[in-house]
Amino acid sequence: MQLFQSLTALAPLHAFSGQLSKRLKYLFYLCIVISLTIHIILLISVISINPTTTSGAAINYIDIKDIAVPSRHFISGIKPYVKPTEQQETAQKPPVDTNNTVRSNNQDSTTKAAANDLKSPLGLGMANGYFSSLADGRTLRDDIRGYYFDIMEKINLRWWQTAGTIKEVAQQDGIIEIQIGRDGKLFDVRLMRGTGSSVADRAIINAITEAAPFPALPTSYELETFRAPLKISKPSHLFSGKDL
Repeated sequence: MQLFQSLTALAPLHAFSGQLSKRLKYLFYLCIVISLTIHIILLISVISINPTTTSGAAINYIDIKDIAVPSRHFISGIKPYVKPTEQQETAQKPPVDTNNTVRSNNQDSTTKAAANDLKSPLGLGMANGYFSSLADGRTLRDDIRGYYFDIMEKINLRWWQTAGTIKEVAQQDGIIEIQIGRDGKLFDVRLMRGTGSSVADRAIINAITEAAPFPALPTSYELETFRAPLKISKPSHLFSGKDL
């Protein structure tokens, strides 16, 4: 009986706590709505400000009446142009600065030297990328290693003629496998890993195909075909913009 009376006495407290919780939730949601309203009003006020309104109206035309006519005193003070004689022109010419002439000649020679460097195999390889072996040919026999490097040189020469005309450069190093017959005929070209540019990939395949046929395989090589993996290195980041 006493327990029932205790529960009956606590019932009003439970109802009061429920009402208090509802009020707190209402106040919380009300604060959120007020905060969002203030932020939206501030955002609209910032966007609605037009910075060009204080700069004044732009002048779209000039009335010819607004142009002041020069006075007669100003016009009368202008003297006619008289062409100087050859002696006067010689006297008026400034002396030649030999230091600037020497400096200009040095800059021209430096520019020509840089242009020649870009035309060298090293410069072309840095600007356009180059073909090389995966392990510097260490796994090849001596009789085929020299042949391997010869065909890479021929492919590189053809690639450097093509690479300067494409619009996209390789984004990463690629791997290509070629198959050559005993007579030097190109049997197959496969792109094992792309360069990240479909344009560069197609140009690489075309350059290898156009570089064929290659020299005949060495007589000491027993197999009928020679499979050669090639790595195409991407251009150096200093030249990848094609600015030079």
